[in-house]
Amino acid sequence: MSFVELYKTQRSQLFRHIREANVALKVSLAFLFACLTGASALLRFYVPFTPVPFTLQVLVVLLSGALLGKYYGGLSQVLYASLGLVGIPWFTSPAALAGVTGGYIVGFVFAAVAVGWLTEKTGLRRFPHSLVPALVGLALIYGLGALQFSLLMHTGLRETLLLAVAPFVALDIVKAAAASATMSVLLPGANR
Repeated sequence: MSFVELYKTQRSQLFRHIREANVALKVSLAFLFACLTGASALLRFYVPFTPVPFTLQVLVVLLSGALLGKYYGGLSQVLYASLGLVGIPWFTSPAALAGVTGGYIVGFVFAAVAVGWLTEKTGLRRFPHSLVPALVGLALIYGLGALQFSLLMHTGLRETLLLAVAPFVALDIVKAAAASATMSVLLPGANR
């Protein structure tokens, strides 16, 4: 058996094991992805013109949906938000959900669910086709993040896009592409 065949066999077995796992293992994996999202939130930096930081969270959120599926990917982000609310220090403050970045955090839940659902439903698991679920997830994060930002900052559409979306697009597309490429490596099956 060649290395490639062995890799494909092992990948399929691991994927099947995760999908058929008991609830305790799936919840444990969701908790792991919640912690990874939290750790990626700690790697943040700000630029002077926007209160929204750059983080690696988008990459982890997109992967949580793709690898864990819609239910447990979404659960991972609910756990991330819940643990932040009770004081795990990966938010800038426990009140972050009510702040200008709270919409992005809510968007993480919807993005993970959407990526999981699209990946399962469409079978788009190979790069570049797997970019479709990743970009849909990214759009949900931006949409909910920009909405809350606009409501709290009292900004119009143009200013909201300039402050809460435009600075992040290029880097987030790279993160979506990285998530998509990772999906191609870790998820079995072909595009339909």
